[in-house]
Amino acid sequence: MPRNWGTVFVNCLCTGYGRYAIFQLEANGYGIPADELPHLFDRYSHVKGHRHLAIGTGLGLAIVKSLIEAHDGEISVESEENVGSTFTFKLPLT
Repeated sequence: MPRNWGTVFVNCLCTGYGRYAIFQLEANGYGIPADELPHLFDRYSHVKGHRHLAIGTGLGLAIVKSLIEAHDGEISVESEENVGSTFTFKLPLT
């Protein structure tokens, strides 16, 4: 059955006098309920209302966070349910 994944926008910019690269990935779609955002980067975390929409192990975002932090970076997410999500991560350029 075909799925409509929506639209994804990717932005990248340098800031802090060229010390950091900032990436934003913005996707429209299901969004994430506010009460689940604090646990989104935990291992084996699944958005409760989305289990029937997507399959996975719940490791993807935990792995992404650990890789970004291993490179002295930061990651965050903003989301609105039924609107979409924006993931932002910052990596040092040096």
